Amino acid sequence: MRIRDIVILTLAILIGSGWVIFSGKDGFKATNGMIVARSISIVSTIEGRVEITSSEVGAKVAKNALLASIRNHRIDLTRSAELQSRLTLLQSEILNARQVHDGLTELHKKFEKRRTSLLAWRLEDLRLQQSVLTHAVNAAIERNRLKSKEVGRTQMLFQKAHVSNVNLDTVKAEAAIAQTKLESAKAKLARAELLMRTATANDTIIFEDGETSYWDKTIDILNLRLFDNAAKLMTLRAQLDEVQAQLDVENERMRTNFVEEHRAPFDGIVNAVFVTRGARVNSGTPLFQVLDCSRPIAIVPIPEHRFSEFSVGQKVTVYPIDSEQAIQGTIKLLSSGPLLGRDTTISVQQDMTLTGARAIVGFDGQNQSRALGSCDSARKAVVTIHTKSLFDTMAAWFYENFPKTVFNGNDNQSIPAS
Repeated sequence: MRIRDIVILTLAILIGSGWVIFSGKDGFKATNGMIVARSISIVSTIEGRVEITSSEVGAKVAKNALLASIRNHRIDLTRSAELQSRLTLLQSEILNARQVHDGLTELHKKFEKRRTSLLAWRLEDLRLQQSVLTHAVNAAIERNRLKSKEVGRTQMLFQKAHVSNVNLDTVKAEAAIAQTKLESAKAKLARAELLMRTATANDTIIFEDGETSYWDKTIDILNLRLFDNAAKLMTLRAQLDEVQAQLDVENERMRTNFVEEHRAPFDGIVNAVFVTRGARVNSGTPLFQVLDCSRPIAIVPIPEHRFSEFSVGQKVTVYPIDSEQAIQGTIKLLSSGPLLGRDTTISVQQDMTLTGARAIVGFDGQNQSRALGSCDSARKAVVTIHTKSLFDTMAAWFYENFPKTVFNGNDNQSIPAS
């Protein structure tokens, strides 16, 4: 290879290396950034006439300062009448529900009294049945014992030919019947004991077929009706409280003759006044636009094809074009759609927004007060977003993938770093 080719190749390598090192030194730079104050629009929520206008464009206002009041002299009683009618209806329904509750409670007491009396009678009846059945079981046991002995004696006589085969079969049949009667008596006694245990444990009247009494069934129905009535009363009372609160608000509005006051939501500057003293306005009519100068932001256009290179949290340096100072900030939001509504605190006014992809930058606390300079208009700025250069990416890759070494000054050998 000729010397000229070597020199050209060396220069190309040096130029390329320099480009790699310095191309990303300052990151992405935009010359058409804009520093703006956040703003809020104040609108009327009623129809009326503007009676007070205490601020002009450019005037400084303190938080809660009165800007304007809207008065509607035509008091509309329709809403109040509707709420009063609803309140009266709910009160009537609650009264009816209480009367139903009292009636159900009285019936419940009567049925409970009858059920208690019947339960006491039923328990006593079951005790008597248990006593009778216990005696019947004892008698059946004795009868079964005697019949068993009789079968034994008859078999001995049959073997000696003193009785016929017919007599032996008759005695055996009577013994089998006695055994059956004994088992039946035991079963009846066990059932009576089961009914007694169930009635005592559940405090419920249980009959032979397992059914509960008419009084128990009726009391269960009454309990369900009482529960439904209590739930209905709770709902009606909640609705009554809600309507009463709405009526109180409406009455307060009428007592103040439909006066609506609009105050400054924060310390700032009046940027626009859309109404004059004495003007009539409708609900939704814009009244003022107030700038919040304490927390400005910067809006930075970014290329669509490089959108993925940026992320929330990246550091940013903003240079206002009419100042030599550098203001530090951080990307708070990346957007390629409408900006209005994305700021959950104060919207940025429409005429200050930029189209296309953009980054919204918030300033550090100590830099917010000097970001805008003046609060009456937007301020253009050159903005640098500190992205990583190709050199930084390559250096980080080598650092992560190759072991660090240090060199010994005497023998020029590399040894692992501690």
